[in-house]
Amino acid sequence: MKRTSLITNLSIALVLVVISVAVFSADLERVYTTVSAPINSGNKNSKNASFMICVEADTDGAALDAISAALAAKNCSATFFLAGSWVMKNPLRLNKLLALEFEIGNLGFSGKIFKGQKTEKQKQEILDTHTLVKGMTGVDMKLFTPPDAKYDKNTLKTAGALGYTVVAPSKASAGAKNGDLVLVCPREVTAADFEAKIDTYLQLGFGLVKVSENIVFV
Repeated sequence: MKRTSLITNLSIALVLVVISVAVFSADLERVYTTVSAPINSGNKNSKNASFMICVEADTDGAALDAISAALAAKNCSATFFLAGSWVMKNPLRLNKLLALEFEIGNLGFSGKIFKGQKTEKQKQEILDTHTLVKGMTGVDMKLFTPPDAKYDKNTLKTAGALGYTVVAPSKASAGAKNGDLVLVCPREVTAADFEAKIDTYLQLGFGLVKVSENIVFV
């Protein structure tokens, strides 16, 4: 069992190195966005909301399973933003999220705060996760959210140059609103509390959709 696990991890690491060189080279001077801040709200003319579920390096698998099961049971969708370090340890859970037709996005590799990091470090955090997921699943992620919603101009520039749309949770306000982007951290919410969040929106007539179906891309 240990030998199989070691081989699996080495294979994943090899994929990460090879694909990062061969598949995804970006010139950071070619910036594809002029956005000065992340998108933090979806379409206010549609009665939809989205859960942004941040899967950090130490996210508990059982907690994540409970969240995904609650969404699936109520025929709701969501976007799971994944740290690459979590992906390396949980390839089966990644495949399960995709099998349930949830959307996946990029949280960087380590899940550490981007603000204040050197440009090259920020680039590598995003790129390593992108190429790892691409190599394992064939999925080209398009959404990035900075861990803890902390970013700087380099974060926006770097993510934009790598072809990403940067999103962040909506500002806290009273009541549910059209276009809400709701942050969910599995380590900070119980399954019961999360189900209550789902029910709150459903009872008010909201659709719970993927982030990409909620926002207007720029």
